[in-house]
Amino acid sequence: MNKKNMFLLTEKGIVLPLVILMILVLIPVGMGLSNLTKIETVATVTAKSTTQAIQLADAGISRALAQITNDPGYTGFPTFSWACSLVSSSAALPVVLPPMDTLSSGQYSIGVSTPGTIPPGEIDVLPEGRYQISAIGLVPNMRKLREKRKIVVIARRIDISPFDFAVTAGDGGVDLSGGDCLIQGDVITSGTVTNPERVTGTVTEGDSSVDDFEPPEMPGAFDADLGVINLLGNTDLELSTGTYICSSISIAGNASITINGPVTIYCSGNIDAGGTGFVNLSQDATDLLLYGTGPVGSTITFDGTADLYAAVYAPDYDAILSGTSLADGSMNVHGFTSLGTANMDYDDDLAGAPGGILTTRILSWREDKI
Repeated sequence: MNKKNMFLLTEKGIVLPLVILMILVLIPVGMGLSNLTKIETVATVTAKSTTQAIQLADAGISRALAQITNDPGYTGFPTFSWACSLVSSSAALPVVLPPMDTLSSGQYSIGVSTPGTIPPGEIDVLPEGRYQISAIGLVPNMRKLREKRKIVVIARRIDISPFDFAVTAGDGGVDLSGGDCLIQGDVITSGTVTNPERVTGTVTEGDSSVDDFEPPEMPGAFDADLGVINLLGNTDLELSTGTYICSSISIAGNASITINGPVTIYCSGNIDAGGTGFVNLSQDATDLLLYGTGPVGSTITFDGTADLYAAVYAPDYDAILSGTSLADGSMNVHGFTSLGTANMDYDDDLAGAPGGILTTRILSWREDKI
């Protein structure tokens, strides 16, 4: 037998063992890849379900915030199905809830602890205006719940009218260090109050809610455009009942603006009420509403000799009260400064005026395990 035939004999039957060996090697590899695919699929589904559960819980928080704004006594509900008729359940809400197609079918439940109560698991009583909202999002998986997530927030319900305080000031604050002014009423500001002992009522500092007051706009309808008001000497401008607009106001010498009936003035520039100032014949602050529509940094100064009876709404203006005359009413401005001995007295008749802030704002947020 030649060498070639001997080689062929030695190779006979080798293919079958090689095939078996390859099968033995590839089977574990295939099983491993299959398991890895399953694990990745489960991880993907779990991650998606987790996101959906968080979105559902977040939808519950949004619903609760809207309900609390409308109803301070709202306490939530046990279960709400996203797949149910959303129109009948949310028609009364003043906000638009997330569209249905952004979330899978699922459920959320809401629990609300109201002011003056102790939330579950806590030891402190919720102060006035504070709520604890707990929302649980649940994503079903045919036979069992796949994922559930819980969001807990502390929220504050804000209901403030433009003239609910003697002085409402933005981050410009309230400075009472330049004179002997006494504010008889409450003060609220997102800034600070210098010499707060000169306020007879409550003093609230660092409250950012007042920054939500929007500056007024010039009205589309009015009785007269007074343009630039520049009064000198013994000049007197008498305004009877109506709405007026102007680009600036300057009163000096013995000049004055006499208010005879309910008057509303919108001014797009600076206001310097010196001289005799505004003479409100009724001595009723509700009869003179003064709106500043100018840009940030505009100023309004009251240093007339006549007592001022007015409600001032100018969130972008810095106001200065000087002289010795009395100011009766309310001021809503960016910053308030007193440089004289004039007292600022609040007029209770201004409380609850339209155009205020009504909302519920989240103060803190956390995700709890359940």
